[in-house]
Amino acid sequence: VVAGALRLAEDAAPHLSARGSAKLKGEALLVQADALLTLLAKGRCSSSCSMTSRFETTTRETLLQEIVKLLKEAVQHFEQVAEFDSLKHCHYVLARVCHELGDSAARDAHASRFRRASESLCCGQALVRLAPPW
Repeated sequence: VVAGALRLAEDAAPHLSARGSAKLKGEALLVQADALLTLLAKGRCSSSCSMTSRFETTTRETLLQEIVKLLKEAVQHFEQVAEFDSLKHCHYVLARVCHELGDSAARDAHASRFRRASESLCCGQALVRLAPPW
């Protein structure tokens, strides 16, 4: 089921690139990333075998890197249309995935963006851009 959803999202991507809104493009990328995360989790949880015995380490890292790529692209689209809830979700997942990859600098950057988005939204402040100033 998850693989089918991933295939549909991947098949729809070229059509969205040509005609879709930034929000729709971001959502399609988010669906792809979520499907990859689900496949990764199913591999980790099935019949109590460890992740390294279920997936080769390189395959796991490749999937995690693809998830990072998809979510970073989704962030760009969501920023264009100020889709803050989706931005928060992307930065949260990016922080977790970067942690899994051992990239603590990227993890901290995405956690900071998630926190800034949460604080801005809860206080009713306008949030112009979540990207760091550098």
